[in-house]
Amino acid sequence: MKKWKGFLSLLLALTLLLSTAAQIIPAAAAAGGDITAVGSADPSTVIGALDSNALAGSFYADKSVSYDAVTQSFTATLSALAKDYQENVTAEDLVPMDVIVIVDISGSMNETVVTPDTTDWTRVDYLSWGMNVLIDNVIEGTNNRLGVVTFSGNIEDDTSDNNAQILLPLDRYSKVDFSTADTSLTLSDNSTYETKKLDVTYQAADAATESTGSVNMAGGTFTQTGIAKAYDMMSANTDRTVTVKGQTVYRTPVVVLITDGQPTWANSSYSSITSSTQSSIGDGSSDTDQSLDDIAYYTVRTAKYYSDRMAKLYSSDYTANPNYRFMTVGIGVDVLSNVSSAFASAFLDPTVENVAALNSDSDYYVNNSVQDSSGNTKNYSSLLYSDLGGSSYAGAYDYATDS
Repeated sequence: MKKWKGFLSLLLALTLLLSTAAQIIPAAAAAGGDITAVGSADPSTVIGALDSNALAGSFYADKSVSYDAVTQSFTATLSALAKDYQENVTAEDLVPMDVIVIVDISGSMNETVVTPDTTDWTRVDYLSWGMNVLIDNVIEGTNNRLGVVTFSGNIEDDTSDNNAQILLPLDRYSKVDFSTADTSLTLSDNSTYETKKLDVTYQAADAATESTGSVNMAGGTFTQTGIAKAYDMMSANTDRTVTVKGQTVYRTPVVVLITDGQPTWANSSYSSITSSTQSSIGDGSSDTDQSLDDIAYYTVRTAKYYSDRMAKLYSSDYTANPNYRFMTVGIGVDVLSNVSSAFASAFLDPTVENVAALNSDSDYYVNNSVQDSSGNTKNYSSLLYSDLGGSSYAGAYDYATDS
């Protein structure tokens, strides 16, 4: 099936993430002392040895003497040739990763994305496709671990602990397959919404049988709770090192946030979010007169707060692990209803450049139909620009390493 080019970037981005996050463990020094090389420095006689690691690290020396009959002089030449490494990288050569995926399961993920090839795919269809690509790459690593957190939130003012949940515990898996299915979800007001659900079949590496799980795509978008839940999963795990090739190394922590880029709930207490936190801003909808800029702002603050702490968990002295990655992936962010793609880009990747672009965003009114109390169309891009600091913003809340 032909897929829209905007979502091909999802596949490429996720594949790139795994390749760039992977760190190669250097080979340990050979036991028993240095290797003594035997042979000439002439590449034609030693090229075979140079193509292998048998004499890795060796130093080849050669001495030759020539006689010039005209000048009747002898010339002594000393030459040297270093033996380089020929790396054959396998999964066992890579620093193991702990990959936690934060997945948006809000009701807006059921919406169909209109594409140039008219493929009738919803955002959750693209989500399951992209998740399978990502996870296939993760579980190829012998010691890689995977965890999946889902979030929506405040369904019909439900106060139960349902804003963010663990779909897959952080563990090694031999199989994980995501798929989508049509279903219906009856909410507390007895009204029925036709939605999709995200199904997963998985098998832990040390398990004898498969297990299944399922989540319904419904509710608003309470992104803060998903990020906080990912931190809880990571901080609860104390087994952050692994011995590979005789060396004890910290795993590389990787967080991937996949969402449609438009949070509709938030809490201003951005540094004390839990999965049962109730919203203080928003009503779960993007179609009413609410402060979508404030919601995005506090969500960015939460992402920065918890991302900084997750980076420090995987180090011996609680300093940021230099290999830590936080990647954001937006699904259908250029067809959002009430904010522009520039707004979504600044939320998902608040770089200086993306935030500055908000100030000159001329497309906000194209997608925005919400008016304030005075009847003026709200320019959420301009409002978010001001919330983040306007022209003085210097990247203080830039939490994403890749987007």
